Amino acid sequence: YKTNTFIEDGAIVVDLTPENPVFEMPSACMSCYREGMTRLMLTKIPYFKEIIISSFSCEHCNDFNSSVQPAASHADKGVKYTLTVSNMTDLNRQVIKSEFATITVPEVDLEIPREAQKGSSSTVEGFLTKTRDGLLDKQDERRELYPELAEQIDKFCRRLDDLLLVETSFTFTLEDPTGNSFIEN
Repeated sequence: YKTNTFIEDGAIVVDLTPENPVFEMPSACMSCYREGMTRLMLTKIPYFKEIIISSFSCEHCNDFNSSVQPAASHADKGVKYTLTVSNMTDLNRQVIKSEFATITVPEVDLEIPREAQKGSSSTVEGFLTKTRDGLLDKQDERRELYPELAEQIDKFCRRLDDLLLVETSFTFTLEDPTGNSFIEN
């Protein structure tokens, strides 16, 4: 792995530059406690800013996660992007959601709070699909223990499925008080 690090004021600093964009380091897996690999990559999003994409993978238990963080400090002002999704091309727009951003789709009363799907990069479709899949997780157990709640969740997920077909337009809003989120034009 690359050794583009140095110590400054007692902290380990990773030197990510356009000439040296990827850093790899072994790190402990929080699932199996064996050694996995963390990768950090600096990249620039056109018309936006530089970000750091981090990922962790463990070859022992196949655990994997990733996140996106701004490479610079918070912007001076927050941002609010409002996208009218009216076709499949709009569903495929790239979205960067910082850990402080909120996504809303008012037509179905959906709010993805800052705590959920934080520091991630996906498409409009990807965020909606991940939300639906998260809601459907453990639905079989819910049907047994809380059948009325399970029916409400099933109904809501069908509404999300309808959005993903784009039979009617809907509004996808991304609001971030730090200014570190983005929707592709």
